[in-house]
Amino acid sequence: MKVLIEMPVEVCDSLLDKCDQSSAEYYTLTKANLFHCPKDDHQLRLMRIFCDRKEATRLLTLVSQISSDALADIEKAMAMS
Repeated sequence: MKVLIEMPVEVCDSLLDKCDQSSAEYYTLTKANLFHCPKDDHQLRLMRIFCDRKEATRLLTLVSQISSDALADIEKAMAMS
C-alpha cells in the first residue's frame, strides 16, 4: 500500500540534515517533490513524499527519535492510507 506524506519544506530539510546520507530513510526523503498549495493570501510550500507503507514506518521511527515536527504529518498520512 502506498502512502502520501505532506510536510513543510523546512521540516523535510531539517530531517535531511539529521539523517545519515547512506540510510534508506534519507533516500525516501530525497524522493520528495515540492508542491505549492494556495492558502488564504499566500502559498504554502509542502514536500510530498509518495512511498510504501514500509518506508513510511521507517520514517516514523526515525522522526520519533530525532524530531517531533514531522511526527503528526507522517501519522496522518499513514492513517489515511
